[in-house]
Amino acid sequence: MLANRCSVCQNAWDGPGERHYRPAMTVHTEIHDSVLVVTIDRPERRNAVDGPTATELFEAFTAFEEDDSLSVAILTGANGTFCAGADLKAISTGNGNRIDRTGP
Repeated sequence: MLANRCSVCQNAWDGPGERHYRPAMTVHTEIHDSVLVVTIDRPERRNAVDGPTATELFEAFTAFEEDDSLSVAILTGANGTFCAGADLKAISTGNGNRIDRTGP
């Protein structure tokens, strides 16, 4: 892992335990020692997963798999809600959460 870089997106950050927000993203990551915490943050949809969120989750867990310094990943939801499931409104407008297993 690069020093002072997030292993998930490679943006600069201050260090372990810092909550790492990426602008306009619905998935946030934190690293504590060898633990990656991935948080879905879409309170207006009770953390339901739409297309962009599915892509961000895919990217976060792909980066986790590729980073030998990380041994555990935890998936959680912000604001007291884990995840309402698929975002049905997004699906109805053609912005569903299906992604190709090989990437976005």
